[in-house]
Amino acid sequence: MLHLKVSGLRNDEATVWVALYNAENKFLSFEDIFRAKKIKPLSGQYFVEMGFDDLPEGEYALTAFQDENENGKLDTNFWGIPVEKYGFYRAYRPIFSAPKFEDCAFYFDNTEDVQIEIILK
Repeated sequence: MLHLKVSGLRNDEATVWVALYNAENKFLSFEDIFRAKKIKPLSGQYFVEMGFDDLPEGEYALTAFQDENENGKLDTNFWGIPVEKYGFYRAYRPIFSAPKFEDCAFYFDNTEDVQIEIILK
């Protein structure tokens, strides 16, 4: 099982969205997410925890964001820079462009439990 903790939330009210991708050519596409989850933090907690079970062995990439205005999408400014807190696996922080699949990828061996944390910035 893949256990995920998303921390660094701005508040304990807005939903956290997580996307798990299994293919480089689908990475960051909202239409081609392999698995997705959304969860609200518990009152007073600035993190959420969730799991993905029954994952086949393979390479994956993870992204997350906190939907502060609850509109179901990651809001960006005029230049396309996110205005809501977001994060990627490996704490990858793009500077001039979106990350590539390999920047946020990890190999999952379904024979053991894996724990990952994404810290939103």
